[in-house]
Amino acid sequence: MMQITTVQGNVLVEDRKKGYTEMARSGMTLDALGDYLIATTPTSRAQLMVNGQTVELPPSSFLRIGRGRTLSERHNESWTGDVKLFVGKIWARLARDYPDLGSGGGGGIRG
Repeated sequence: MMQITTVQGNVLVEDRKKGYTEMARSGMTLDALGDYLIATTPTSRAQLMVNGQTVELPPSSFLRIGRGRTLSERHNESWTGDVKLFVGKIWARLARDYPDLGSGGGGGIRG
């Protein structure tokens, strides 16, 4: 089970499996089978409970949970209020730095 226990400021949760992005809120429960990116802005923080362990997300950090793997790191993205741009830049970094954790699809040209 995953639960966001405490949220301070703007914390974004994207579930790639279900295709939605939303602002996190204290007490929010996440589906254990989800494919998540949880990201804090430069002025926010969050505390999560993941499989019985407490995970702290300080300002300007993200937590990637999915596909049987977990990754937590810092990021340098600024928060302008554009949710898609903010989350998209973090996904792009994941795809570049960790191809097996980043995007779900393959590259290439479709036509």
